[in-house]
Order: sequence, then structure tokens, then C-alpha cells
Amino acid sequence: MRGEFLKVWSESWREIWSKLARHPKAPDDLFIELYRELIKVFIIPPSQTSDEKVWAEKRFAEIVSDPAQAKKAFMKTKSSSLCGERFLVKFCERAYQVVEDLGGDLPGFAPYLTDQINADIIYRGEL
Repeated sequence: MRGEFLKVWSESWREIWSKLARHPKAPDDLFIELYRELIKVFIIPPSQTSDEKVWAEKRFAEIVSDPAQAKKAFMKTKSSSLCGERFLVKFCERAYQVVEDLGGDLPGFAPYLTDQINADIIYRGEL
């Protein structure tokens, strides 16, 4: 792989995450947990004021308390909001773990994510 996750992030909702959301055994809190991991790779402005930080923390709490809001926030995340390639790869690794943890008792759920990511990467000729 040549480090192309950021370039294809905008297409990952359609190609990976929406398919995962439609999986018949996808748990309701899937995007809550995925968003918790995704937020770890967001760029935090160095000039963020304490009021802005409080607002961001409050907004995060609202998002992760509602599956629909978490799904929408995840879907609307732009690659420009993310720290970089290496961090996005780490997110994908953690996302797999989230899916595995949530779907541990659901046969085929974690492998479904792996298959989707691999198919997307192979399709784009990045392997």
C-alpha cells in the first residue's frame, strides 16, 4: 500500500462504512464507538480557546450519546479534519478492533469490515 487513505477518505463512507452500517447484525452503537476512535485523529487547532474546548467537549458528549448523531458526524468528517495518513491508518486499526469487540458474538461481522477495506484498497490499485 502506498499511503492513500486520506485521498480516499471521502469515498470511504460509500465504499466501506455505509455498507457496514447496513450489515444486518450491525449494533446500534457501532458509530458511537467508531466516532470515539475517529475523534482521536482530528486536528485540534493550536489556538483553540478554553471556551472553544469546552464547547467541543460538550458537542462530543452529545454526539456519542446518540447513535444517529454519531453516524451523521462520522459520515460528514472530512479528510482535512484528520491529522494525517499515519493517524488515519491507526484509526482503521482501532476501527477493526471496535468492530471485532462489538461483533465478537456475531459471526462474520469483523471479517466483513476487513473484506470491505481490503476490497476498496485492491480496487484502487493501492496494494
